[in-house]
Amino acid sequence: VQLFSFGARSANRPDAVMRDAHGGSEVTGLEFSPNGRLLASRGDDDTVKVWDLRKTKAPLRTYTGVESFFATSNAAWSPDSKTLVAGTSVRKGQGTG
Repeated sequence: VQLFSFGARSANRPDAVMRDAHGGSEVTGLEFSPNGRLLASRGDDDTVKVWDLRKTKAPLRTYTGVESFFATSNAAWSPDSKTLVAGTSVRKGQGTG
């Protein structure tokens, strides 16, 4: 995951990089919190990670076991940035989704 700023100081370099954000698995969704301080990333490694945009070396929190069979499963923030909801997707009759 790479973050780029628009503006006078921006070049062709990212402002922040989260290398291997999901351990080499595909990142299937990204969602900024309404307060602009956090970023949720969803991966096909069955995790949702929350990143503090001021410190992107490691996730602030990792939620595991959030099954994602389909790449369209995503996450969304509540308007007050205090709750993150993540959908799950599993094959019929399998998993906990």
